[in-house]
Amino acid sequence: MRAEGDGALPAAHSVPRQQEQLENSSSDGEEGRSIAIVATNIDSKEIVKQVTDRIAESYPDMDREHISSLASEELDKISSARVTDYFTVLTERAVRSRLKD
Repeated sequence: MRAEGDGALPAAHSVPRQQEQLENSSSDGEEGRSIAIVATNIDSKEIVKQVTDRIAESYPDMDREHISSLASEELDKISSARVTDYFTVLTERAVRSRLKD
């Protein structure tokens, strides 16, 4: 496993997370139960920036605006997914794949 700062992708925890606990009790006297709701707020601009920066290192002659545009397109394709922890790596892989074609 590579450490941060040595070219590794940013950790999944770089996407901010919020968690709420709700108490749900029924009217029939049933004991309350805890339900965890996880709301993930992704920062699309930051993901596009990170992907653009990393890919620009590998493709120094490629126009950064083109890379950024591809990153935005690829992120948009997956933005409705419920699990967002891997948006950065999935977006980067998709852009690299498009650049190889």
